[in-house]
Amino acid sequence: MIAFRERYKSLFDKVAFVVRMLMRKKPLRSEGGAKPPGLVLLQIDGLSRNQLHAALRNGRMPCISRLVDNEEYSMQSLYSGLPSSTPSVQGELFYGRKGLVPAFGYRNSQSGKIVSLFNFAEAHRKEREACGSSPHLLENGSSYSNIFTGGAKRSAFCFSKPGGSFRFTPFSLTPTVAVQVISYVLDTVFLIARVAVLVGIEILLALIDFMRGVLTHHNFWKEMSFIPARIGVCIVLRELVVKAVIRDIHRGSPIIHANFLGYDEQAHRRGPSSRFAHWTLQGIDDVIHRIWDRTQTVSRRNYRLIIYSDHGQEPTVPFDSINRMTLDAAVERACAQHGIIVDKLITRNFSMQLRRALLMRRKIPFFPDPQKREEGAHIPPDSRKRAETLGIAALGPVAHVYLPEATDFAAKLAVAQTLAVDYHAPAILLRDRRKRIIAVTAGGLLQMPDQVTQLVGDNHPFVNRVGKDILDMVTHREAGDLVLFGWKAGVDKPVTYSIENGSHAGFAPDETHAFCLSSPGIKLPAVDAIRPFDMRKSIMGYFSPLPKRIIRRAGACGSKQVAGVARSDTLRIMTYNVHSCIGLDRRVAPERIAAVIEHYQPHIVALQELDANREQTGWVDQARDIAKKVSMHHHFHPSYGLVEEAQFGNAVMSILPVTCVKKGALPRERTAEPRGVLWVKVETSLGFVNVFTTHFGLTRRERRKQVESLVGDEWLKQVSAGEPTIVCGDFNATPESVVYRKMHARYASAMNAPGHKRITRSWLGVMHLDHLFYSGVLKVAHVMVPHNHLTRRASDHYPVIVDLVQAR
Repeated sequence: MIAFRERYKSLFDKVAFVVRMLMRKKPLRSEGGAKPPGLVLLQIDGLSRNQLHAALRNGRMPCISRLVDNEEYSMQSLYSGLPSSTPSVQGELFYGRKGLVPAFGYRNSQSGKIVSLFNFAEAHRKEREACGSSPHLLENGSSYSNIFTGGAKRSAFCFSKPGGSFRFTPFSLTPTVAVQVISYVLDTVFLIARVAVLVGIEILLALIDFMRGVLTHHNFWKEMSFIPARIGVCIVLRELVVKAVIRDIHRGSPIIHANFLGYDEQAHRRGPSSRFAHWTLQGIDDVIHRIWDRTQTVSRRNYRLIIYSDHGQEPTVPFDSINRMTLDAAVERACAQHGIIVDKLITRNFSMQLRRALLMRRKIPFFPDPQKREEGAHIPPDSRKRAETLGIAALGPVAHVYLPEATDFAAKLAVAQTLAVDYHAPAILLRDRRKRIIAVTAGGLLQMPDQVTQLVGDNHPFVNRVGKDILDMVTHREAGDLVLFGWKAGVDKPVTYSIENGSHAGFAPDETHAFCLSSPGIKLPAVDAIRPFDMRKSIMGYFSPLPKRIIRRAGACGSKQVAGVARSDTLRIMTYNVHSCIGLDRRVAPERIAAVIEHYQPHIVALQELDANREQTGWVDQARDIAKKVSMHHHFHPSYGLVEEAQFGNAVMSILPVTCVKKGALPRERTAEPRGVLWVKVETSLGFVNVFTTHFGLTRRERRKQVESLVGDEWLKQVSAGEPTIVCGDFNATPESVVYRKMHARYASAMNAPGHKRITRSWLGVMHLDHLFYSGVLKVAHVMVPHNHLTRRASDHYPVIVDLVQAR
């Protein structure tokens, strides 16, 4: 059943069918025949690591659970930096610019207007500002549903480039227009049908949410406006983006970035831990599964996957509900109380809710345009009067207050103290006459960064990093004279300056604590928490790796290697029956075996069932081909077949110096297939190690003769006493068999190593037929039989991988 599914899965793939019909392009191949690298970055907007763990515990995200448990994806904390918002993170990730903006909303230093990055022109201006000499991360790639395009060749639903190129423009079209139309319609019909079902479910949930909002005395018309916006962002936009990503994967786009906004939208609306927000995560998880599955089935690029969030959210209480007045009114009163004359008030209170409908409006006209109602509101006709104006840009738990230019430091400090004491603003930061940063709280003044611990608390996950970022944020050239934060250490529930139940942009623990889930092969720094800039460097390194020979030489000397190859005192060995490189889908693909070896980076590989110059596998010398792909030395022993003719046998490969000691046959029944043994000696950091690899016969009587020969005078008894020895291969025998017991009586078994009992069975996940035995001078540090997307289709056996160390 597994083999049937793997073989015929692509025949019924509607997207692959459409792309095949619309595109005529040979598969991309790099030098040596290996597939070129590709990367898909999926951003879950607004999901903190704590909320991710809560969703995993509740079974909301089964795909991510499988990636961590079965596919060896690594999870790391990601520190968002400040402000903890999407444009700041994407500016750092896409362009290498830390602190690109002081907030999502601020006063434009050129025009004097209060703007936000929901303004398409402002987002475009900021992106031009970020485009410096550094390479653009998404150059020649794709960007969907982001603030910035990242220099992508194709983009859609991005605020800095709202029009975009969402329509599928193939590389080359078939000459028949009718075929193009039919293919496109087929693809679109599947999309419409899926969206229709999901929209029906979402409308029901939205109506329930609407009734709850009305019953809790929320504004009726505002609640009504959330229904189309919720459907648009959580369903329609998500499905359109997925469609574009999958098509780009089939195109062979080198790098693709997509941002999924549904959780962040719901978390702003109902809170980050609300059931509605976590319900949205189920849909996002399904999307991730569809995209991940596509990266494993296409053949144009060797795609890796990074799933990350840009920031988290904190449950918040609105400033208005605490003080019975808006922030604008509170700031005006505080200014009046201290004699600051204000001729005009420029204020913009930005809320995330409904704003993302702007992206949908560009494609779907009936969605509301909240920006249209507010653009130009309260903007002074003459920017020369800026000196007499009071500007306020508030978004979530961060507000920038721009006082009249004539205001001295004493007046600014007095206003800040009034807001902190009388209006319960948790923390207000400002610059003094010497350009030092002072934090004003109800409990007194704090000097930054010396007293940052008192501001953020000892238990903040990033207490050693957040201090510098606070200073950079407050001293940004477009930051306000007063920067109001909605949280400080000791505050139970943060304050938001917008009307919402979940917020971000400040330095609270969950706001700044995001996550990064990376595919094996993406080398992220081994630190407690990475930054977006660290992700950027790792991605650049993935597309521009060191030459293999350099990596191999470093590995032989004991340096850290890709995918966790151990330290210099550890030897990693893999034994693998490759079934003539014929996978469960009946494809002959030595490159898949090479991909497994490349992924796990063993020092020594023992392979069984290799073909050489056989018609059924395309006349390829598989041992030589695989060794070339993985840059290893190799020795091949044909169990049968004449030299220069069709052969079949076993091989040992290694990145370390290896010498062949002996090759030979094992006893067999008259009509049985010939079997053999290959004995090599490898120079390792543990000294010289003897490695034997074999493949026993199919009958019980035959295997008993073969094991007696292997442990007898002809083979294992020839090993010098005390030399480390490893015997591995496909014994066609279970741990309950006589063969296994005879081997285990003389050598320790990796399958019996303490603490390593629960491992996947090596033959189709049904039986343990592949074993590794070792002498007493060695000890098992780790053993695994990986069952994942790499090993599932490559052969009918799974590799057995063992890390060995010197016994103490």
